[in-house]
Amino acid sequence: MRRLLILAIGLMACAAPPSWAASKDEPAAKPSAPSAVAAPPAVAAPNSEHGQAIDQAVQYKHCVALARVKPEEGWEESLAWASLAGGDPARHCGAIALIGLKQYEEAATRLEELARDSHGAARLRAGMLAQAGQAWLLAKNTERAYAAQTAALGLVPGAPDLLI
Repeated sequence: MRRLLILAIGLMACAAPPSWAASKDEPAAKPSAPSAVAAPPAVAAPNSEHGQAIDQAVQYKHCVALARVKPEEGWEESLAWASLAGGDPARHCGAIALIGLKQYEEAATRLEELARDSHGAARLRAGMLAQAGQAWLLAKNTERAYAAQTAALGLVPGAPDLLI
């Protein structure tokens, strides 16, 4: 049980890619770990409720924080945002919420799909696969965890954080 808790904490700690989490007033941090996911171009999606634009970085930061603290609300937020052209950041937020909801297999599958479909750099796709591997471990599926981690290492051979 303690081991699963440590894995879950590690997974949640690496779930917020810095490039999506930075606001427009803060410079985006360079991704230092493979868990970062490529930021989409700065595109504002319409907010149908108020007729305003949604800043993707601010929305991502809000969605992930909500997904971590209140996964059910984070899941709903990710769905709503996805319907407003939230793209990969909304999908990633949804996967984080699913982990919080203990739907590890679904979260892992979505993270693998996100890594496959993403046009981000290899290091960023490897980060998504590493997260998928952690979710597979939480689901007690060591074979799939190994496959996801191996695929991540295939994209970024020798990455220390993946090797650990």
